[in-house]
This record gives sequence, structure tokens and C-alpha cells, in this order.
Amino acid sequence: MRALRHAILPKNYVTQQYPDVECQWPAYGIMVTLVCDNGLEFHSEQLKRMCAELNIEIIYCPKKQPHYKGAIERFLGTFNRQLSHKIAGTTFSNITQRGDYDSENSANMTLAEFKKLLHVWIIDVYSQATHRSLGISPALAWQDGLKIIEPILPESKEKLDLILAVQKSRKLNHEGVQFKGLMYNSAELAVLRKRGVGSVTIRINPEDLGAIWVFDEQQGDYFTVPCTYPEYANNLTLAQHLLIRRHANLTNAERMDVSIYERGKEKLRQLIAMANTSKKLSQRKKAARYDTKALQQTPFSSNTLPEKMGKPNDQDYRTDVIPDFEVAIKEDDHDRSKQF
Repeated sequence: MRALRHAILPKNYVTQQYPDVECQWPAYGIMVTLVCDNGLEFHSEQLKRMCAELNIEIIYCPKKQPHYKGAIERFLGTFNRQLSHKIAGTTFSNITQRGDYDSENSANMTLAEFKKLLHVWIIDVYSQATHRSLGISPALAWQDGLKIIEPILPESKEKLDLILAVQKSRKLNHEGVQFKGLMYNSAELAVLRKRGVGSVTIRINPEDLGAIWVFDEQQGDYFTVPCTYPEYANNLTLAQHLLIRRHANLTNAERMDVSIYERGKEKLRQLIAMANTSKKLSQRKKAARYDTKALQQTPFSSNTLPEKMGKPNDQDYRTDVIPDFEVAIKEDDHDRSKQF
């Protein structure tokens, strides 16, 4: 979802975030065709729905025929040779090339520094150099293409966010809609309840649980419903929320007290802060998965700290990502609600 969003939207952020980049990155727009390999994630119903709503055709490469992916493999090879393998800490292309080189202890670049270097290489180096197959640079080839086909953008960024969201079905009651222990409610939901609607289709942005979208079948459109606990959920990612709940030993359907949520969020900040200073690369990597600017900007509060804080270990960040399967079973309403 993030890859599609980045590809489609104009790259206006480059000038602000990376002022050292000299050239423009004009590549944007909804692609006509999306070519994928046969990974399970590319066969998901969520991706097929998103592409259908964006009018994108999905094409899958034949199995066990890597020559169909020659263009992307060649680009990745160029990327590794010109950039990745020249950075201290590289693991090289294979173990033979690596030899006795200590990649972990030689690494000295942060993820933020690497992102900056990556943007400079893509925009100012790779895109401006003459491509052997094209005969001109990729930047000039894109500019020539703009004279033939004008890129198509979604009607708004908000509409794109709605399309590139996770779609689920949930029950509707007097408290609103529940997702992973968080409640969402609004006046619009009350109108649906008065109509006798008992189940609704919702969409969730995994990068921000502050609000969800709910589909109104009568109006034929989605409307936004905020979380009843915005202080906790705003700008909180789904991965962070699930880790906090796992530390509280809660299942997806269970709800917990607001104070426990706050203490869990504060504990997550502390775990990330300590893991970022750890000498172990594995802990620093795991901390990076859950760290965000929004979490860093939230001030620490001694009133919400857990009484005891131990050093983070591998168990603190271990999470099993299990795909959703559609299973048809017979059970009463009480048992069925536990699935959600």
C-alpha cells in the first residue's frame, strides 16, 4: 500500500526533506499495469480490490521464469553496484565476496542517512545518466512520455488513502464499531443504527488508527468515524497498537482501560529508546520497525511510566503476522463476536 501511494503521488516532499537533491523527480500518476511476481501478498483480495478501484490491471510473471523480470533485476543490480556495496557495512552479493569482512561492526549509517543518499542517487545520478537501452536518460525519457500521455491522479489524496486501506466487516452496536479493541463512534453511525443496520464495511489506515472509514450503503459512499480515544490512537500505527496490546496480554476483541493504553504506549517509547542505544543490531532493527516521528514527538510523562522497566530483549519485539483466512463455520452470535 505504501509503495503504491508513493508511486502515484507527486514527489513534492523531496525539496523540503532533501534540499541537497538538485534535480526534480517528476515520476507520478496511476499506472496502467502493475506487474508482480507470485508472492502470496500480491494475490491478496485487498490488492486486487485496490487495483480494481484505481483501474489498474495486474499481471503476474510466470513461475520459475526469471527472465520475465529482467528489467527490475537489472535495476537492482545497478543499485547494489553503484550504491549499496560502496557503503560501509555492506553484506555484498554473496558470502564468497564478503569473506571475513565484518559487516555488522563496520556499519555506521542510520536509516535516515541512507534514505537521503538513496534519493540523491535515484534523482541526481541514475535518472540523469544515459540508459543503454533507452539511448537517453530515464529523466528525459519520462519527459518525452509526458508529451504523449498525461499522468492520471486520483481526485484527492484523501480519496487515495481511502482506496489504499484495509477493508474489513464489523458489527455495529450502541457503542459504535470495534477494531482491535479500539472503539469508533459518531453521529453518522447513530443514524445507521436507527435504520437497523447491524453490520458495516469499514476501512482502516494501518499508518494511523485515529479514525476509520465506514460505508453507508444508502448514500453509496464512505464517511469518517473518529476513535473514541483520540489521545492514544491519533498517528498510532497498527503495528505499534498490536505490540502494546500484546504486552497487555489481550486478544484482538478485548478492550482495556484507558490508563493501561497510556502506560503501554509509554512503555513502547521506553523500549524503543533503550533498543536504539543497544549494541545489538537485532534490537536496533526491531526498534526501527515500531518507531515513528509521532511517537518520538509525544512528550514523556513520569505519571504514565510502568513501575518497573527492564531492558528490552528479543521477546519484546517478536510478533507473528498471521494472514486472515475466510472460514465458514456455524456458531452462535456470542462466539462469532470473539473472532473480531
